[in-house]
Amino acid sequence: MTSSIRTQAALVLSTVALSSNGFAQIRMSEPATVSQTVDGTVITVAYSRPQLRGRPVGADGVIHIEHMWTPGANWATTLEASKPITLNGHKVAAGKYSLWLETTEQDWTVHLNPEPRLFHTLAPKPSTMLLSFPVTPEHVAEPLEVLTFDFPEVRQDGATLRLRWAKVVVPFKIDVEPSRKTVAMTEQQAAPYIGSWTIQMYDELMRKSPEMKLEILLANGALKGVMDGPMPFALEFIPQPDGKTWFLAFVMNGKVMDVEHNAPVEFELKDGRAVRMFGRPVKGLSDEPWVWATRRP
Repeated sequence: MTSSIRTQAALVLSTVALSSNGFAQIRMSEPATVSQTVDGTVITVAYSRPQLRGRPVGADGVIHIEHMWTPGANWATTLEASKPITLNGHKVAAGKYSLWLETTEQDWTVHLNPEPRLFHTLAPKPSTMLLSFPVTPEHVAEPLEVLTFDFPEVRQDGATLRLRWAKVVVPFKIDVEPSRKTVAMTEQQAAPYIGSWTIQMYDELMRKSPEMKLEILLANGALKGVMDGPMPFALEFIPQPDGKTWFLAFVMNGKVMDVEHNAPVEFELKDGRAVRMFGRPVKGLSDEPWVWATRRP
């Protein structure tokens, strides 16, 4: 089937599907969405999933070499980021984009277009692309029946987005902007909080921990806490713009592993010295603070 005949056939089938309620409910390529949040940045791919259905899997089969195509069906596949990201080393502003491919037997080029709502057979002109960059597809022995996007890897600072279709796999490296902004504290700013504390907290099963010793100190311009108890670990107190609340970051082997964005903590000061710390209650779990601490005598 030539490219022009294939395009005309796709347009006819799509028109029928869109004009009939019955056809609109059942598609040859059903829509799907995959989404991953990384440090507050939400990355979403929306696409329709074609299936092989016995078609040839090589180039000029379901992998088109004669024209630009979108890795999906019906409407152009879209990539959306709630905050700025870096895609394979290229900066991409927050927004929603349609995703297109130009493929040869060896080399592939990925395009992002600023217009997300485009019909899958009506590829935009190369001059309208926001970003274009080469990728090298990986080849596998066993074909995948249904085109799939997923996130096989999630890191602290990004993720890997993967396209799998027929006998090819294309990974995309995504990096996000960190939400944890490092602002160095002075000794004077940290002085009200430094010292020895007794701390307790609830776990995810709402079980109260035993009393543990917490030593708060200033290290490399950050307010940090060292826990001494049945499960020793370290904390970092991340000040928020309101000047009153802090996010607790859990640190392991010197690296921040998790930041409790949804339940900030506050310090109660008396005569310029912090005497009590408490976390705001977590809605739906308890009316009590999820963590609390008092300064040791």
